Amino acid sequence: MRSFEGGEIKSRRKILVALCAAALATPLAAFAQGFPSKPVRLIVRAPPGGTDDPIARLISPAISKTVGQQVIVDYRPGAGGLVAWEYVAKQPPDGYTLLLAASGLAGYEFEPFYALVVPARTPLEIMSALSEAVAKAMSPPEFRAQFVKIVGSEVVFNTPEQMLQVAKKEAELIDRIGSTANIKTE
Repeated sequence: MRSFEGGEIKSRRKILVALCAAALATPLAAFAQGFPSKPVRLIVRAPPGGTDDPIARLISPAISKTVGQQVIVDYRPGAGGLVAWEYVAKQPPDGYTLLLAASGLAGYEFEPFYALVVPARTPLEIMSALSEAVAKAMSPPEFRAQFVKIVGSEVVFNTPEQMLQVAKKEAELIDRIGSTANIKTE
């Protein structure tokens, strides 16, 4: 967490990785039933070489190996990430489009996180299978060591319920900052 103490920033960084709204306990049954049967797109909100790029390049081959299909990294930069969010929101809820979402506010007590997000109405079975595949792909010690080397943070898996709590905490922090700075939304 970041906090200012004596003019100095103290930081304890963790990056949380989760598939929002998916349960990690469900088996890979959906994959056994033919999902995925085509490549999966991993949408990244920043351009190649941007802040999310190393994570996308690291996790896409690991997930590909786990699910038996190519995971294509698709960069959709612009409007502070809004272009990527809107693109994913308009995709079919079939599990073939994932968004690498990130959050965090430097200089505030906050744990930055990354999450994989799917379009609304994606069936729970697909989200659960994807969630388990991501957890499996990112669990080997070799992957974790490479992640720490590239990103500088450890991998932490959350349940969907835990991820929801992280998102709520972030929303509350943003509201407080807006109120303190007298920022009004329109």
